[in-house]
Amino acid sequence: MHDITPTKLRDYQQELIDETAEALRDHRSVILQAPTGAGKTEMAVEIARKYRDQIIWFVVHRHELIGQTSRALKRAGVDCHGVVAPRYPEDPTIKMQVCSIAALHYRFKRYPAPSYWTNATTWPRPLGRSWSSLSPRQNCWD
Repeated sequence: MHDITPTKLRDYQQELIDETAEALRDHRSVILQAPTGAGKTEMAVEIARKYRDQIIWFVVHRHELIGQTSRALKRAGVDCHGVVAPRYPEDPTIKMQVCSIAALHYRFKRYPAPSYWTNATTWPRPLGRSWSSLSPRQNCWD
């Protein structure tokens, strides 16, 4: 068991988390965009803790971000998460996944569509497909 380190959020981080939670009431996918060093991973982990019973994908574009996100989840007490990336064992039954965008591109159909996902990239349409196809509801790009 890992020691759970409570996340101390800055005011602007809590505001962004609240705004994201509000947006998730109306949209299935939300992009949390902030500059380098703003704490996007910590904010996304905090949001994921609130929705841990849903299917959640953390989509990242660099291998280093896979480890960073996984460690942040463990620090927050979310030990049960999978990784969709080369050299990691696959388990599509785990609800929360940290995903390499390149690996997810090839493994996309093996995983159930996420209830919520976070995107740590600046790419507006990851995987070259519209995320609206995953949701019968309007998403934030429509």
